[in-house]
Amino acid sequence: MDTKQLMTFLTLAETLNYQRAAERLQYAPSSLFRHIQMLEEELGTPLFYKNGRQLELTEDGRRLLPGARDLLSEYRAFLSSAQESENVRAVAVGGCEMNTSYSLFDLLHRFSVRCPDTHYSMTTSPNAAVPDLLRAGLIDVGFYYSTAPRRPQGLSHIPLYREPLFPCTAPGHPLRDQPSVSWDSLSSLPVIHPHDNCCFMTEYRGALRSRGLAVGRASFLGGISLMMEQARRDQALLLIPSHALPRLGEEFGVKPLSLVGEPLFFWESVLYRNSEELSPSARRLIRFAVKFATGELAAHPDTLTGPASFDPYLSAL
Repeated sequence: MDTKQLMTFLTLAETLNYQRAAERLQYAPSSLFRHIQMLEEELGTPLFYKNGRQLELTEDGRRLLPGARDLLSEYRAFLSSAQESENVRAVAVGGCEMNTSYSLFDLLHRFSVRCPDTHYSMTTSPNAAVPDLLRAGLIDVGFYYSTAPRRPQGLSHIPLYREPLFPCTAPGHPLRDQPSVSWDSLSSLPVIHPHDNCCFMTEYRGALRSRGLAVGRASFLGGISLMMEQARRDQALLLIPSHALPRLGEEFGVKPLSLVGEPLFFWESVLYRNSEELSPSARRLIRFAVKFATGELAAHPDTLTGPASFDPYLSAL
């Protein structure tokens, strides 16, 4: 038995749907089916059955569900105790590559410099999978983009700031040096993005369609380097949040288009399970993220907005 099988069992017990569970965990449905099959073989009892077209927990599945939750909780506690040894302080961080490697590069770099006794490990995933990594106990702290500062089910969150998203180009794009472009100019242009379930892509498509404009061909390549290479080759657009632009511009020559009209906005948030489960290192990183956001909001009042106050969130830590 491993934690992937346990998390598959818990997620499937909650959704009672292989497709929804697969989307939440970012696995293929066939992988989830195999996880459950292996767990049932190890336990010697079926956990689910089909009632018509509806998936249901068996009697043993319902009986074993609380124990599965306890096992996962004990596993998280074990990891926390190992990480918080006398000489080593560590925190497991998760987020999409765009966020943790580019948007939050300054935050994580400053944290490393100012807290050299605290090490962090990084799990890179699609943005949409970050809440489930937290629920599974695979990370302690997650950084997450969303359209509104809402709390994902079963998790705690602190909205850090709301920032604009820009259509961008790699070198050689025909729109690159235009003094301004309209939404009409973006109609039918190809777009390169890491993942198809990213809120950036969903909202961008919606913005075009709401204006009666055609959505161009989209390619989803996962990795940033691959994405940049194909964007240059295909003269495709890129969707980049403002905090990622400086580093992506320096590394790949990415440049934002001067879009006429209101851009799209997204909230950067820090997520965690609950304050009782936080290790001292995780708590330190969350407080540092709030301090970083406070400085960014003061430095960029024209482009960033934040919560009215961080005090209610910090009082719960």
